[in-house]
Amino acid sequence: MDNSSNVHVVWYDETNGEWGTDEEIMYANYTAAGWSNTTVISDVYGWNDGWSNYPSVAVDSSGTVHVVWTDASVGEWGGGLADYEIFYVNYTAGVWSNATCISDLYGWNDDFSEKPSVAVDSSGNIHVVWFDSTDGEWGTDLEIMYANMYKRPSANHPGDITTTILFSPAIYWQLYDETGGGQYRVWANDSNDNYMLLVNWTPWTNGTYIIVDIAMVGLGTFNYTIEYYNSYHQFGISDTVIVTITDVIPTPTKDEPIIIAPQGGGDISSFLLSPLGLGIVAGFGAILLILVTVIIKINKTVQELNKKISKTPTSKKAIEK
Repeated sequence: MDNSSNVHVVWYDETNGEWGTDEEIMYANYTAAGWSNTTVISDVYGWNDGWSNYPSVAVDSSGTVHVVWTDASVGEWGGGLADYEIFYVNYTAGVWSNATCISDLYGWNDDFSEKPSVAVDSSGNIHVVWFDSTDGEWGTDLEIMYANMYKRPSANHPGDITTTILFSPAIYWQLYDETGGGQYRVWANDSNDNYMLLVNWTPWTNGTYIIVDIAMVGLGTFNYTIEYYNSYHQFGISDTVIVTITDVIPTPTKDEPIIIAPQGGGDISSFLLSPLGLGIVAGFGAILLILVTVIIKINKTVQELNKKISKTPTSKKAIEK
């Protein structure tokens, strides 16, 4: 429940849909207007092909909803039925973030991470605990693990792009962090879940534009996603730009003819008597007057030069020649 007494509920669900046939995390809220529609929050872009369950929810003082859960999806973190991970999303200003794996940032976690619980303190910092089967210096038994998320890097949110095969636009991301920078990478996937790694882990500088050209690999809709972390290896919430490439070339519009006559019709005499017509006539008259004045001055100057030349005596040497 948030500060406005709105109720926020999450659960895992086995209902089949466009998100697939695996279990997913669903969300709904209850306000003065009643219950909202149910939203699948664990598989926004079709990447999640493993079950998702055991969710936990918390709401901070600004109304942002934070959700964590256990997930068996396979990815760079490992995953699968032998390596569950803990995932996180938030809901801010009417938009759900992309899911982020928070239990295996460095690749060390190779066993079950399950049943998380999330809480938010008065400063908006996020705290998550779960039990974990990963072996380590602590032994081979189950342990309680903890992660917090604060002062994390953030990204701007460029708008979605629709373009044609004749143009090569680019996405302009900016990343921000108090520590000054980190690493990022960019990948894209199409509607058939074919993935392309466009930029592997590369350094980024705080506030500097990251320009990613659109790969013209064919027609269709593609999700371009940037993942990034700061110098402390704290991941920010990844950002996705939807790019649609079509073969429809926009038809240029014809220039409308310029009509000098006043709107509503009228002959040329009525136009010349209008304020606009009188202004144009006066302008042409002024230009003509200036030209006449210049011509008169030039003619006068030429006459004076001719008089001076006629009065100049011819030298003796010039006569002899």
